[in-house]
Amino acid sequence: MHPQRDSSKFVSLKFQVASSFALVASLIVLMFAVVIYVWSSDRFDRYLNTEFVKYETNFQQLVSMTSDGLVDVADQIMLLANASFAQKNLTAPDNLPFDLASSEPTLAEVISAVDLHWENLNLFGQIDAILLLDDRAQVLTKKGQISMTPVTELMDWVPQKSRPESLIYCSDDCRIYLGVPLLLANGEHYVMVIAQSISDVVATMSRSFNAELALAVVNKEASFLGRLANWNVGLMSATSQVLSNEVLTAANRSYSLKQLLSQGQQILLEDKAWALWGLEISSQGDVLLVASDLTAEQKSNRSLMMFALFFALFAGCFSVVVGVVLLWRPVKRIALHSETLPLLAEGEYELVRNRLRPDHGGYHNEVDQLDIVTVELSRKLEFLSREVELRTGELERLAMYDTLTHLPNRSLYVHELREAISELKEHPGESIGLLFLDLDAFKRINETLGHMAGDSLLVQTSRRLKQLLSEQDTLCRLGGDEFAIITRHLNDQDDIHTLLNSILSEFRKPIEVDKRLLTVTASIGVVFCSDENASPENLTRQADMAMYAAKDVGKNSFHFFNDQMLIDISKALELESELQTALDQEQFCLFLQPKFDLVTGVLDSFEALVRWRHPEKGMIMPNHFIPQMEEGELIFQLGRWVISHGLNIIKGLEKSGLGKYKLAVNLSARQFCDDKLVDYLKDCLSDISGDRLELEITENVLIHSSGLAASVMKQANELGVTVALDDFGTGYSSLSYLRQLPVDVIKLDRSFIAPTEDNQESRMIVESVIDLAHKLNKTVVAEGIETQEHLTFLQNSRCDSAQGFLLSKPIDEIDLPDILAKGEVKQQAFDRILPDATANAVG
Repeated sequence: MHPQRDSSKFVSLKFQVASSFALVASLIVLMFAVVIYVWSSDRFDRYLNTEFVKYETNFQQLVSMTSDGLVDVADQIMLLANASFAQKNLTAPDNLPFDLASSEPTLAEVISAVDLHWENLNLFGQIDAILLLDDRAQVLTKKGQISMTPVTELMDWVPQKSRPESLIYCSDDCRIYLGVPLLLANGEHYVMVIAQSISDVVATMSRSFNAELALAVVNKEASFLGRLANWNVGLMSATSQVLSNEVLTAANRSYSLKQLLSQGQQILLEDKAWALWGLEISSQGDVLLVASDLTAEQKSNRSLMMFALFFALFAGCFSVVVGVVLLWRPVKRIALHSETLPLLAEGEYELVRNRLRPDHGGYHNEVDQLDIVTVELSRKLEFLSREVELRTGELERLAMYDTLTHLPNRSLYVHELREAISELKEHPGESIGLLFLDLDAFKRINETLGHMAGDSLLVQTSRRLKQLLSEQDTLCRLGGDEFAIITRHLNDQDDIHTLLNSILSEFRKPIEVDKRLLTVTASIGVVFCSDENASPENLTRQADMAMYAAKDVGKNSFHFFNDQMLIDISKALELESELQTALDQEQFCLFLQPKFDLVTGVLDSFEALVRWRHPEKGMIMPNHFIPQMEEGELIFQLGRWVISHGLNIIKGLEKSGLGKYKLAVNLSARQFCDDKLVDYLKDCLSDISGDRLELEITENVLIHSSGLAASVMKQANELGVTVALDDFGTGYSSLSYLRQLPVDVIKLDRSFIAPTEDNQESRMIVESVIDLAHKLNKTVVAEGIETQEHLTFLQNSRCDSAQGFLLSKPIDEIDLPDILAKGEVKQQAFDRILPDATANAVG
């Protein structure tokens, strides 16, 4: 069967191909449109700039021609004023200066010529005004209406430059004012000013370029045709109402006057498009506005753009159609693949080959290549599936069974346990039993005899256990030396005791391994279950807890799980949390056990004994929390705290003048073999001599890690720190370690000292140990001195130092300074160690 497809998420490849081509075509059209738009905009900007330059140049040329014409008028007036020239029928060489003859006309003759010919000049020469002024700007004669503002400006220029100057000024009309310097017969200088309207210039430009023009002047008074408020100008004249009423009104709303003066702008009306330029014609800011009809140009541009877009759209659509046609067959073949490939998972290899039979004519593409590869793949998969079928059984066996003992492994164990629990539904009133079995001291066998011997032991153990079980029971190897037994159909919990006793009895029989007879014991944890909803994980954890409880009570036994174990674990976890809090809040404290020299009676050192000053439970002794800390990392934190805090106490006593003492600190095997211990000692001894610290270790350190212990001892000795062997006499190999390791001090255990009162053999052993230690240059310290007889015996045996309740009980670190200051403890110990000396002193 084909896998069910979610049609809501399926997108046909045909659609994706068409969409891709459509997207590409759209991008082509968009890019083409952008290019056309940019090209059109650039073309229009170039057109506006070109036209602006053309209009500006033409206007300047027309103004220059008009100024030249006014100069000719001035020449004619001077010719008329020259009587000699008039007698010669007003003919003279073209290159004569303004005096036209060797004798210049007089002022009266010039004024007379202006008066006689003014009407002709006004009528035919279109001269608006003539003004004659002396060098003090006094008006000598005046014809026509003329504004004095531009005349004043010309009077500042013309006399200085001694040549004609012109300017445009607008008041009631826009005129060209020309100032011409005159030198008359009397040698005086005068200025003739001639004014003419620029209407001819505007009309000529309008005819030449087929453009509409308007004059906008800076005039605070009411304008002739209206005001353009945003530009602060008045419209003096215009060649058409469209220009004045529509174009300029729209431009006034859309653009500033500065924009028109720097570059032409486009004005779009409802039915027409215009281009508008501004030419500044006077220093007062008066402007000649030139407008050109762009409607035809806009239509031409629009037609060109539409044609280009249509062409791009056609090209895009054509590419989509061609792409879809070319890819239609490959897409159909891919669709066939999507329907055929799931058949490979169903093992329909022959059907796959029939559907995808390669038949591609004279050419093939990538999809056809996919057909060929898929057909070849079907053949290989068919071969592999046959191989898989042949090897499946073997793989299942390897995955579910232990390769050494051929017993079910942990994976099959979980399955079998779950099955056994589920069977409780069909057999109410019955229960199952789960036994966890662990070989005692198996690690030592591996280390001494080798792993091959260990493997042989495991195989023989599995065979013996299988012989003790019924067919309905399951034996599993969980790993290492751990086995699990699942017993079914138990009607009474006592039924399992027979099996347990049989297992322990079988283990009492020697097992031959590597031609050696070994007796191996086992610890067994047992848990019962009658709950059909029980969890295999919980049962496994409970059986494991019971097995470790069997090891704790001495091994070679069995232990049944009970609720108290959970309570104990909960208490252990709670205690661990409280211990961490105690470390963080510095709830631990030290009691210092004094140690006295048995020769001089002097207090020379203290042994640091840790206590827990619990804020609610009071003082807690170390046997209630040290074992728990040994199981984790807290013991390292505590050990470092004892060393640093104890040394601080010793330094404080010395600083207070209460004596110079040595500190002895007990370290467990884990603490002493800590790889960070030596570095920590270096930090703590940075401001105190190393011989003020003594580390006490037990024989367990030497037994389990002799090599590492020797290295730590050597490094400690290099720092000046002494090492003491604590509880000497309670182990098995103490004497050999005295020879091999750099131990400085031997501490005789209290259990070694106690029997010396009434046991001659014990006394001889103690004396021998002391004598042997002295011969090896070791110092001997006796612990647990509780009677005067113990003290006297040790003195007679030449023991070096002693500690115990007889001499002093451990002293709280808080009370230690006061007690030492009073001297009672020292004196009491001195009296008991050297009673004769005290008696002589009293006598």
